[in-house]
Amino acid sequence: MLGEGLMEKVETILIDCEELVSWELELEARLQNKILLIENQKQILQITSVSEEREIIQKHEAISQKEQEQLQEEIFTNNYLRNQLSKAEELTQAQIIQTPPNFKK
Repeated sequence: MLGEGLMEKVETILIDCEELVSWELELEARLQNKILLIENQKQILQITSVSEEREIIQKHEAISQKEQEQLQEEIFTNNYLRNQLSKAEELTQAQIIQTPPNFKK
């Protein structure tokens, strides 16, 4: 049987995993929304004049680039957190393996 402290650590890790999955889904939804927005904006641009179109495209590309960089930064952070979580899980597993099976409080 796992000790109470170890069970709390495992529970914390599982909660962190759920949170990471939630963040990833949110990021994917945001990215999809941005893609749809850009596609809609491209359609709108088709009916504007060429000079206005170029100016608007440049602005939107700059905005899109900035948003993409922000999403990539969030994904990097998310991956870092996953890595840290994975390390914590490995430590927990190592502690479980090292705990004698007949050990009782």
